[in-house]
Order: sequence, then C-alpha cells, then structure tokens
Amino acid sequence: PLVARCMRVHMWDEDHCRRVLTGYKQFLAIKKEKKDWYSKELTPCPDVEKMWKEHICDMGNYWHDCQLLCGHVVTYNPDEAADENAKAHHLKNTAMALKAKFGARFDEDLWTSIGSPKGGWMARQSVKKVTKAV
Repeated sequence: PLVARCMRVHMWDEDHCRRVLTGYKQFLAIKKEKKDWYSKELTPCPDVEKMWKEHICDMGNYWHDCQLLCGHVVTYNPDEAADENAKAHHLKNTAMALKAKFGARFDEDLWTSIGSPKGGWMARQSVKKVTKAV
C-alpha cells in the first residue's frame, strides 16, 4: 500500500518509488543503529521524507512496521526544517552513515543529485551556500 500511495499522491513512477522505498528502509536501519528515535541526529532526503510522512499517516501499519524493523517507534520532527543549518548537518551525517553501512547499495543520486527534481536537497544546500558567499 505504501508504494501505491506514494505513486498516487506524489505522482512517482514505480521505479522511482521503489528506489525511494529502498532508501527509506536504509534510513530506518541507520535510525535503528544510532537509536535516533526522536530525530536528533539523522534526517532523510526530501523523497524519503515524503514516503516517511505517507507511512506515518497509516498509523497502525507505521507502529507495527517500526516495531518489526526497529524495535521502537521512530518519531518525526516537523520543526527540524525551520533550522536549515541543523537539517543540512543532519542530512550530511545521514548520507555519510548510509554510505558507510551500505557502500555501493547507497543511492547517492537519490540523496545528493542536484539535477533530480525528486531529490538533491543536500546538493541544493551546497549551491545555496556557494551562491551566498559570492
């Protein structure tokens, strides 16, 4: 149901949705490893965040899936976006942890690609900082 909902709500094709699902599962694995249950250290890229929000909307399944995958409910902090520096720092930490754990299975394009309309938040933040400096 999560893949179908994201395809419908975000108008993603199935291939992209499956990429995001893989990224989301990896993100949850890192959250579990770091025990970041309250979103103090790690943050998702935009498309993984969208999928996460859709998952949370299905509260019964979300709770069950979190218990099954993580042994704990992973909370979402909607106020994190208010602090762009903290979000950029958390996203960088997340990408580094994902790359270290998953190596070649880490979808760097999903998390960092500036050309992707569905991702690239981290890369756009870098461009913003360079632009501000000029």
